[in-house]
Amino acid sequence: MLEKTPGWTDRKYQWAIKKEYDDQRMKQYEISAAIQQQLSIVMNSLGGGKNKEVPNILMPSFEEAQKGPEPEKTNEGVDTTKWWEGAERKE
Repeated sequence: MLEKTPGWTDRKYQWAIKKEYDDQRMKQYEISAAIQQQLSIVMNSLGGGKNKEVPNILMPSFEEAQKGPEPEKTNEGVDTTKWWEGAERKE
């Protein structure tokens, strides 16, 4: 007989994946924060304090990473002309 149900096993697996991802994200955050701090010090010293902000280069959240990148929206193959404004009606 099973000691754990398949649902419990699946939840435990999903929890482990999320925990591993969050741990990696936290490590990257710590490294990135240190790099950004040093970079901002260098940029401020070079630019005389004109640079206001260093861009954020962190990993996306776990939920955003699961969704994947957003597909680019293009109008390729879509007729965007306004046919109703084109020609006058002839009766």
